[in-house]
Amino acid sequence: MLTLYSEKKSPQPSGDRAPDPNSSGKELSAADFLPTSSPSLSGLVAPSQNHWEECSSQPTQLQNAHNRSALWQNIKEGYFKTRWFEANGMLYKALGVGLFRIGLMKAVTKIRPRLKDSPSNYTIGGRSVEAVKDYIKSTRSNESIHLVGCLFSSFPAVPSSTSPVLFDALGMTALAVNVYCVLLQRYNRARIMRALPKLEEREKRRREAS
Repeated sequence: MLTLYSEKKSPQPSGDRAPDPNSSGKELSAADFLPTSSPSLSGLVAPSQNHWEECSSQPTQLQNAHNRSALWQNIKEGYFKTRWFEANGMLYKALGVGLFRIGLMKAVTKIRPRLKDSPSNYTIGGRSVEAVKDYIKSTRSNESIHLVGCLFSSFPAVPSSTSPVLFDALGMTALAVNVYCVLLQRYNRARIMRALPKLEEREKRRREAS
């Protein structure tokens, strides 16, 4: 035990003055230096039941958000996945998507002659694997845009006795164009997905040779 010795002082206490404990020469222990009273806890407030419920519900909310995000991602991947009947492109060719593609590219290149030399929504712009993967992403974006176009153009495409014939004809034309644009994106993506493994293998051999 820690023991402290205080030195004696010669002056003696006088009158009603309390004697100085340090002047008595008494040995002091460490316990003499401890506070005589504990600090008050009256200012602290216990957490409420709602607080504990909110804290316990946060992990559940995060898990639910993660599950919804994963579900939406699975739905998207499932929709954009190339089906077995799309892989060879024969279905789209039978529907005239190939002819639609040729006509569309001719019209677009007349408006923008330099389109063939740069990456865009209509051209890959290179033979690298990175350029091909970027183009696959763009086909997904374009398909989503034309799906929204199909939704909005389907309403004026429905014939009505109160709407002008020209309005109905324009609506049906817009719907047909958007549908074929959706089919074209899927047709292009299926063709590129077939060629992508060969491009990746060729680029791998090129890196190994260098």
